[in-house]
Amino acid sequence: MSEYRGSFTFRLLTMDDIPQMSIWLSDPDVAEWYGEGGTSIEHLTDQYSPKIQRLTPTLGYIAKVDGVDIGYIQAVPIDGYPDYSVQLQIEPGAVGVDIFIGEAVYRGRGLGTTMLRAFTDEIVFGQLQATVAVIGPDPQNVRAVRSYEKAGFSWLKTVYVTDEERPSENGEEYLMARYSTGFEARK
Repeated sequence: MSEYRGSFTFRLLTMDDIPQMSIWLSDPDVAEWYGEGGTSIEHLTDQYSPKIQRLTPTLGYIAKVDGVDIGYIQAVPIDGYPDYSVQLQIEPGAVGVDIFIGEAVYRGRGLGTTMLRAFTDEIVFGQLQATVAVIGPDPQNVRAVRSYEKAGFSWLKTVYVTDEERPSENGEEYLMARYSTGFEARK
């Protein structure tokens, strides 16, 4: 399969996006990896409104390809979450990324790879000026790992992460990193 070469844009998540997020997160292929806590409008409003209102360091975005909303992607300044930062033991200034394609017709076409690369270049390395982007898929999510490798990420380490506020998030993360041009991994 060849990589998709369309035009991606990213816009900040709004409250108007919550119903679409509910539909996307209800899809079994998405829910397998992002099914924490439910997909009701009320639950998702509670979960995403702090990001929308900028009450947390995490910035949520809707990813668009050729003008169509297809998924969600977020930038997580790791330093903004001290407990998580200690668990990852990653260099200061790292920005985490999390991603899913919600529209089923856009999956399996190479868009995830291109979307992640575009977001990392434009938002993480561009707007946020980070020198390293990290992503931590479940080690069992082989499809995601392959996609992230194609986007320029490489394995850094596997870590066990605990989250007292969201115990469903506890587990191993296959931590992968991509460095901005001109920066290399510090070993």
